[in-house]
Amino acid sequence: MGVLALGMSRTGTMSLKVALDKLGYKIYHCSECATRWKEDHVVLFKEAMEAKLHRKGKLWTGAELDKVLQNYTAIEDIPCLHFVDELLEQHPKAKVILTTRDIDSWERSVQNTTFKIVNLRVVRFMVAIDLTFWQPNYWVLKSTVDKWTDGDMSNSAALRKTFTDHYDHIGAKAPKNNLLEFHPRRLGTTM
Repeated sequence: MGVLALGMSRTGTMSLKVALDKLGYKIYHCSECATRWKEDHVVLFKEAMEAKLHRKGKLWTGAELDKVLQNYTAIEDIPCLHFVDELLEQHPKAKVILTTRDIDSWERSVQNTTFKIVNLRVVRFMVAIDLTFWQPNYWVLKSTVDKWTDGDMSNSAALRKTFTDHYDHIGAKAPKNNLLEFHPRRLGTTM
């Protein structure tokens, strides 16, 4: 694993995915998890997240995550963001890219995209009739939103605390000589 892109969702992760792809990396992004459903990626991540977030089952190590991620040279976005510590421990020499943005615009973006998807009636209908694709993908997204908001999407304080805590944690945990913080409104700067 060459790159761990550990910025929160909605901080330029898709643009970074395109850039890393052009540089020759094979990136595991949330879109990859969804499209690899026939290979049980979403089911495996659901199992790992149930253990980590809900204490149901055996906690996954970085080595166990690598069984799913073995064909990739970079990761970003959910569901991998739930396993920051495991990935940093498993790949101590990986470059860490921390995409970020203004917290107010990030909160609006999450509310106008991710939260709206979670609340779409048609999505909940699809979850009820498609247990193979929609149910586990929705579960991963909804569990992420619940984690970020303490189970209440109207809890702006929890959402903002999640954002701040995430960046503080990465700043404290990632090796400084391998860490690049990138804000799209500023040129890349190290922490």
